[in-house]
Amino acid sequence: MEKKIKKVSLVLAIVVSIIALWNIGLILYSLIGGGILIESTAFIAIQYIGSGVNMLLMLSLLTLSLILLFSIKKSQTLFNLKIVRLLQGIAIVMMVSEPLDLIFQGIRRSFSLAIATASSDGPTSVFGLISVIIVPTFFIFVAGLIVFCISLVIKHGITLQKQVDETL
Repeated sequence: MEKKIKKVSLVLAIVVSIIALWNIGLILYSLIGGGILIESTAFIAIQYIGSGVNMLLMLSLLTLSLILLFSIKKSQTLFNLKIVRLLQGIAIVMMVSEPLDLIFQGIRRSFSLAIATASSDGPTSVFGLISVIIVPTFFIFVAGLIVFCISLVIKHGITLQKQVDETL
């Protein structure tokens, strides 16, 4: 079983590496080829900052996942504090990424509404701004909570194993 886990973690590490390289390419494209160095309006700048923060969080999540997968492959046992810390780091990045993305979406939506209001004669509905705040499903946040709980269960298992080893 342990040999199978190590093989699967190696394959997943390769897949995560490819995804991380793809995201680095997207970050470079959005900075250089996408026009952040050319465009200067506040709306475009906020849009690129929000996308950049989102991509950096995704890249950090992929990096932590890659470190976790290699740690699982190299480790003698899956139950050690390094793996617990990596799982907790992944959980924190997951729980932070969605609220930050919502904040930048709300700011972008506010700018869009302000631009639409300034360019039209009639009042613009605020429903668009409210829908950005209400509609999100928080799947990533909940998944982060689940990963964090799993890390606590593993940490508790490590503590119980130490107590059993000391008893024997």
